[in-house]
Order: sequence, then C-alpha cells, then structure tokens
Amino acid sequence: MEMLKMLKIDAMKEEAKPTVTESKTNTTRFYRKAVKPAKPLTPSRRSLRISGRDPQGIELPPRPPTPEERPLKLGTETVQSANTGLSEPGEISESLADIAGRVTEQGRSGDGPCGSYAAALTDLALDTLAKVTPLRIASMAFSPLRQKHVLAAGDKRGVLGLWDVSRGGLGVHNLSAHTGLIAGVSFSPADGARCFTSSYDGLCRALDLERQQFDQVYAPPDSQPDLFLNHHTHRDENILLLGRSDGRLVQRDLRTPDSTSLRLSDRGGLRYLNVHPSREHCLAVVERPNTVSLWDLRRVKGPRSALQRVTLPRTCASAIISRHSGDRLVVPCADDFIRIYDGVNRGALDASQTIRHNNQTGRWLTTFKPTWLPDSDELFVVGSMLQPRRVEVYDISGHVHHLLMGADLLTVCSTVAFHPSERAIAAANSSGKVHLFR
Repeated sequence: MEMLKMLKIDAMKEEAKPTVTESKTNTTRFYRKAVKPAKPLTPSRRSLRISGRDPQGIELPPRPPTPEERPLKLGTETVQSANTGLSEPGEISESLADIAGRVTEQGRSGDGPCGSYAAALTDLALDTLAKVTPLRIASMAFSPLRQKHVLAAGDKRGVLGLWDVSRGGLGVHNLSAHTGLIAGVSFSPADGARCFTSSYDGLCRALDLERQQFDQVYAPPDSQPDLFLNHHTHRDENILLLGRSDGRLVQRDLRTPDSTSLRLSDRGGLRYLNVHPSREHCLAVVERPNTVSLWDLRRVKGPRSALQRVTLPRTCASAIISRHSGDRLVVPCADDFIRIYDGVNRGALDASQTIRHNNQTGRWLTTFKPTWLPDSDELFVVGSMLQPRRVEVYDISGHVHHLLMGADLLTVCSTVAFHPSERAIAAANSSGKVHLFR
C-alpha cells in the first residue's frame, strides 16, 4: 500500500475520469395511431334455419315433435291417422288395397327364390332409387309378393316407409308407426299380409294391409315403462320372438293375447335375433355389448343354458345364420373384422375365417349387418366405406366375389335386404334413400 501511495495511483485514477458526464435522455417516441374510417352500419346476419325459414325466405312448417314429446302409440291406429302428411289419404288407401289384393291372389309365397342369386349377380344392375323415409334407415324388408316389389323401411324417428317399386318415387308412403327408432321390420312368413315393426319405444306393432290399420302386438309391462325392443324375428308363422333391453326374450303367440318371456342374459339387452332357416328351435343372439350366443329354445333354463357363447374384442351389431343349410354364422365386429363360424347345426361355433373389413361407420351411419345370399352358404353381402361407393359380395375365404355399383350410388349403404322370391337386392343409406338392384 505504501508503494502504491508513493506512485500516486489514486490521483491518476481521478485525472482519468471525464470531467463532464452526459445526462441520460428519454428516447421514447410516441406515434399517433391512424384513425380508420368508420364502416357503414349493416344489419346483423341471422340464420334462416333458426328463424324458421328456408333458403328462399319462405316460412318452414312446424318442427315435428321429438320422440320424448310424442305420446306412446298404444292400441289400434288407422293408416289415415298415422299418415305423416306427405301422401294424400286416398293414395295410401289405394296403394295398400292393391298390395292386399295381390297378397290374397297369391296366397303363400312358399317356393323360395326364383333362380340363383349367386349366378345372377353379374346381371344385377342399379335399376331405380327413391327416398323412402325422411331420416336414417335402421331396418328394411321385402314383401314376399312375386311380380310386385314392395319394400318396407323403418327410420330412426319411428317412420315406416312403404315403397311400391313399380310406381317409382310416386309409390312411397310414410306412416308414423312409432315414437322411437324402428329396430326391426319384417313381413309375416305365412302370406306377407302383415308388416311387423319393433321399436325403441318398447312397442311391437303390425300393419294389416287388408284392414289398413296398425295393431298392437306387444307393449312393455306397466311396471317397466322404460324397456325397449332391440329386434324381433319369426320363429314360425304364429310365434314372434322379441329381444328386450333387459336381457329377456319375449315369445308372442299371435293366435292368443298372451306372451311369455325367458331370461337369456344378465349382462345386457338382446341386440339381435336370428332363427335357423329349417330348425325353428335354434336361435342366434347378440347380447350387449360383445357376446354372441347360440340357443336351443326347447331347453332354456336361464342365462347359463346357452349352447355356446363367444365373446368378441369389441361390440357387434348382428349375427346371421346362412339361409341355405344354416350351418354358418357371420358376425361383424367394431374391431374391423368380419368373423365366420361353422357348426351351427351341431350346436357348437367353430371360428373358420376372419376377414378384415372397415366397420367404422361412426354415430351418423347405420352399422353394417352382413347378410347371406338366400340360396348360398358361400357368399354374403355387406356395405362398404370405400370409394367409389359400392356394396360388396364376399365369399367365405375373404375374397371380394362381386361389387354392386352404379352411377347413382354415391353414399354408404349400410342396410341390405333380399327379395325372398325374386332376384332383387335393396341397399339403403343413412339419409332415407333406397337403391334397388335387379
């Protein structure tokens, strides 16, 4: 330190400092914002749909009531009171009278398919199409009439559409049959004089074509009003089988007002029913959510008395027995596979083939339900998500045997139905349109 003082280091530091210090100035600059010109005031836009008008500004008709707002259709109802208003009352009466007259003339349909479906696939072409129901079609069936194609389709709001194909779009009549989704549609196996419908509203009704009225076939007990029907099928011409949401199978004898029920499942409702074509006691059932079971209706003693149960990885929508020999079962699954089982006649299901197929229809489309050709155990038909739109015919080895396509087939057709006595295939989409191949 003494040495530093002698060298006068501190004095030198002071001399090195600047004598004048620069003051800091505020360099912040302020800019005046440009004033945007005011926009002319225009009236705010309003949705025509919300205001109850169509794109041309014309006032729309009143909104139809939702299923929760509509009263349950109990008892008997005439066709005229069930008319949705899209057809004239006289047209409906005339059309149903014509169909009923044909039923009386032909009697039983009984001879089976006219010719071979498998041999005629290459000759089938998209013949006509029509909008049969207002909304998404969930079920569909052909009348067994020969020489006159009559189709019935049920949509998600309970509307039953009847289509006389020979009259084109003019032959469509809509009837408000239920207040919920129509899960099953079928014609009576005896003569086709009645059209049966089962619905999520819990009712099963029959449209009598001769008397032109809906008859109540089944209604849930008063103590369980929340029960609904998932599907129905015919055991024979007199006994109707109904699948309930509580896991019970209802057997309704059409000759008496009584019905009996059998508990088949403790896990969930019965989603789909299919009876063997020649053994009326053999029944295939889809139990919610992902179980397929095989039953002998002569020996049902509870949920554990099934001949066999098969559990799938994800949910399945149907299980359909082949209509020729009845030995095969086709089951679609939400894991994007279609499974084929053998051994139905033996009462044991053996997995024989797994076919990869896109089954992701989503919430807005009806799920795929593969259907066997009426005269074949080798070929089945299913809708497709692929472009261009098509209906696919597969063989049991998993190969595409044939494609049903057409210039007017522009949407996914989920529901397929075969005419029981003539070569005609109907494919329905989720906007209510039906495409007819013949």
